Amino acid sequence: MLRTPLLLLLAPSLALAAQKKADEVPPRPPVPAALQAKINHAMDLGVESLLARQSLDGSWSQQMEGYGSGATGIALYALMKSGLPTSHPAVERGMTFVRRYGVPAKTYARATVLFALTAYGDPADERLIDDITDALVKSQVARGWAYPSGEPDLSCTQFAAMGLRAAEAAGAKVPKTVWLRLADAVLEYREEVDRRPTSGYEPRGFKYKPQVENTKGSMTAAGVAVLAITLDHVRGNKADHVRALEEGRAWLAAHFMVEHNPAPTSQSGHAGPPWYYLYGVERVGALLGVETFGEHEWYVRGAEKLISAQDDAGGWGNHSDTSFGLLFLSRATGSLGPVSSDGTGVVASAWTFGGDDPKEDVSLRASGRKKLTFWISSFGDDATFHHATGEEGDGPLAVERVEYWRKGSGEPTLLGEVVAEDDGRAARNRYAIQSDLVGPLTMEVFAAVHLADVDEPLRSKPLKVRLAMTERPTWSEYAKDAERNLFRDAKVEVTASSQQDGPRHRATNVIDAHVALGWKPKPEDEAPWIRIELARAIRANTIVLSHADMTGTLLDRFEILVDDEDEDRIEARMVPDAREKTVLELPKAIKLQSLTIRLPGAVPNDFAGLGEVEVQRRR
Repeated sequence: MLRTPLLLLLAPSLALAAQKKADEVPPRPPVPAALQAKINHAMDLGVESLLARQSLDGSWSQQMEGYGSGATGIALYALMKSGLPTSHPAVERGMTFVRRYGVPAKTYARATVLFALTAYGDPADERLIDDITDALVKSQVARGWAYPSGEPDLSCTQFAAMGLRAAEAAGAKVPKTVWLRLADAVLEYREEVDRRPTSGYEPRGFKYKPQVENTKGSMTAAGVAVLAITLDHVRGNKADHVRALEEGRAWLAAHFMVEHNPAPTSQSGHAGPPWYYLYGVERVGALLGVETFGEHEWYVRGAEKLISAQDDAGGWGNHSDTSFGLLFLSRATGSLGPVSSDGTGVVASAWTFGGDDPKEDVSLRASGRKKLTFWISSFGDDATFHHATGEEGDGPLAVERVEYWRKGSGEPTLLGEVVAEDDGRAARNRYAIQSDLVGPLTMEVFAAVHLADVDEPLRSKPLKVRLAMTERPTWSEYAKDAERNLFRDAKVEVTASSQQDGPRHRATNVIDAHVALGWKPKPEDEAPWIRIELARAIRANTIVLSHADMTGTLLDRFEILVDDEDEDRIEARMVPDAREKTVLELPKAIKLQSLTIRLPGAVPNDFAGLGEVEVQRRR
């Protein structure tokens, strides 16, 4: 594909330096300071939620079996738009996966990967951007885009349009006819109306497909956004397209809500959660340059909804919905590049937990992100009344030591303790400790304050705290392991004693280069095994195994047979951490033609699964 020569492709750091002023990062919208602080915090938590869901191979695994790198593309795009630097290890690992995967098969995935590649801005990705752009251009049909199988729909069509918009801005050449045909095609998705045209603009929504009954907020936003993108490419009379855009905009104003995706003609009046719809509203607001739909301040209202609905993990449901939430809050469509992390994007400040309560004997506080500091912020009125020192009862409590305990499903675990010193330093430092726990982690902690001449310690209420993602030194190498796996270029057959239903549990998943897709035997299988057999023997000295899921019961013990030689059986244990791989280094390189992995017994219903099985030659 021919490309437009762009100065912006000279270096990653200059990726979008040559963008026209309209495509530069816009200032934050004028919202109340208190709300802006909540928005920043919500974005911060949302970013951490996405980081916590990244697989060891750099991917995000939602619908991996059908959409490949699509979820990874939207997650990377959301992270960069939220201010995470392009140099962040998670972004680099994700880009490694995207490049290795190549051109996705589905329209959604092609578009989201283009979002990520063009926002990242590396000239080395020019060929991949061109190839994906070509695939989108060739899969266009009369009414836009389909999955690409099946009939076209407005959802796929808007993603394709947004992907091509990003690709064109990065220098890829999109034929003019693509935009002209798209501008006409989107008109077919409008709702039918029985009225004569007027001089004004009456509300008129858009539908998922021309033949379906109900209009929706998400689809009306999609129709308006596509028209906003294509209008500059339409030759001659634009009256029909302008009218469709303005009528769609009027519909969004008339049926604006943030609680749900509006569908006023449906029985319930809405069509499910609002996350996808809100991202559509953000796109329309940015592309049209408007802050209101009718009397509704779309950004303020949407931000308030997202803040109130954010879950305990920091997200809004699955990977994609969390990405949509971040893309709304970051006003992603307002610029075509990543957002700088200088305060306009994610705010990487310390998190604080707890507060003072004079009714509680002990008030506990904590602060930090990747390391948490705990301290006693105050003692309550009753504790002071009963235990204060001094002749008049106005002295400090006679603290001997303070213990910090982590609550769990079993007995509490001691995190650390501070012993009071004669010089009073511990008291002046509020008996603070710093934990060495590894994130991401959400937990409850309480403090036990032991006083002189008092049998029972004073206790604080459990304080719920969270730790941000702790980067591991092994992860950068894990993202490259798929290229080192000797199974990759070999002719391999995989069999197993059993496998659970569904594409995410197949035996063949252990050699598909996707760590998060794994093998799960059936729970009734009392002697599970999986066998990998090669057409020709290979020489290797390292075997690497991964857990498939980060949740559920992890595989513990296993044994490996190489070439069915029982005397060379390897008995081992998996690393009890879903974010680490188990590496078995053999004493010397061996030739192997088959590898059989046996589990010690039936697996539980929540078994996390065996992820990737790799053989490597490391030395």
